[in-house]
Amino acid sequence: MTDRNSTGFNGMVQRDLEYIAKRGPVTDLKIIVLTVIEVITGKGAC
Repeated sequence: MTDRNSTGFNGMVQRDLEYIAKRGPVTDLKIIVLTVIEVITGKGAC
């Protein structure tokens, strides 16, 4: 996961474009797994 809270608008757009280029089941699974890990550990919480 990335530090979305410190990313400006251009960074968010860039991240979206990277996702579009790499999208697929493996990328989605990776995002889900990393999200679950962050929720469990509390890492990245505001």
